[in-house]
Amino acid sequence: MLSLSIIVLIFIICIILILRSAIWGINKTIKECVEKRHREAESIINTRRAPKDWTYPFEKRIVKLERRSARSEKISKIQKRAREICFQKIDRLTDYFKTSTLVNDEETRELLLEELQKVRALWQGKNWKEIINY
Repeated sequence: MLSLSIIVLIFIICIILILRSAIWGINKTIKECVEKRHREAESIINTRRAPKDWTYPFEKRIVKLERRSARSEKISKIQKRAREICFQKIDRLTDYFKTSTLVNDEETRELLLEELQKVRALWQGKNWKEIINY
């Protein structure tokens, strides 16, 4: 009877440790995602360019194609897709800040949203290279 109680106790302790570890991991992941969004917004507002995280995969593919002397249509297609993705991401970032509770106050939220919308409008009239090298 005593050995069964010890086994159950050890099992409960293991479950509790596993759950605590899972909660810690989830909290860490959420914190990283929130920090990343705030860094992206800060980078966009300060530089008026898309963050490197958004553009690097496309830049890498474009450079690779340019080295191989690929057709310009293929490169243009990738640039067009990259531009579309940048617009999707800035729209998602704007939507995030519309509802985020992690903004100091409404005045800050309005300023942040206004700046993101200005940058989006600025990008609207530019091609891919101009968006990344503004």
